[in-house]
Amino acid sequence: VLSGSFTSRLFSSVRTAKGLAYSVGGGVGSGYTRIAPFSMSTSTKTSTTAETIEALITEAKRLIAEPPTAAEIDRAKQSILNSFIFNSATTEQVLGQQVTYEYYGLPADWLERYRAGIEKVTPADTARVAKQYIKPEQFAILVVGPTEGRDKPLSTFGEVKTLDISIPEPPSATAAAPAAAAAAAAPGAEDAGRALVSKAVDAMGGAAAIDAVKAYRE
Repeated sequence: VLSGSFTSRLFSSVRTAKGLAYSVGGGVGSGYTRIAPFSMSTSTKTSTTAETIEALITEAKRLIAEPPTAAEIDRAKQSILNSFIFNSATTEQVLGQQVTYEYYGLPADWLERYRAGIEKVTPADTARVAKQYIKPEQFAILVVGPTEGRDKPLSTFGEVKTLDISIPEPPSATAAAPAAAAAAAAPGAEDAGRALVSKAVDAMGGAAAIDAVKAYRE
């Protein structure tokens, strides 16, 4: 509802209505092992920096103050569910899914459970989760860009901390040599590396199987 489609709130407001950005997105990260913090991101002209930040914050607050309607929820659910026809169209894609589920220790029918869970989501569920995970009063704002030409000073949004992201010159070859020597001399490092490579080779069917490969596509 917030992001992820042309009809989402962020897209409709920041891109379509206000014309502040080409791409915009956000949400609560739902990884396999942990929930990531809520975040939003976009890019815009220097002269509309503050206006864009305000637009993002407004939509985050609105998701709490104006919970999604039944129509918004249904549209979002259909967007997610219909996407599986593109993500499970080939044997490679299905195999990749199953390998991922196995890696994270998920049950073999996890995809079916996920789809069933999406189908059950209600506007009330979304409103509850928005209040739980979206905390506008705790937002940290990161701006990368020129310091001159902004529509408002960043201090408008609170205390500003300037970060130096310049890339230092690489160390000379002479200075790097001791570090390289130390790394090479780490006890057991070479044996551990060889063991890891050997394990990878075995997982791919052994050296003979790898040598027999004539073409590779990724």
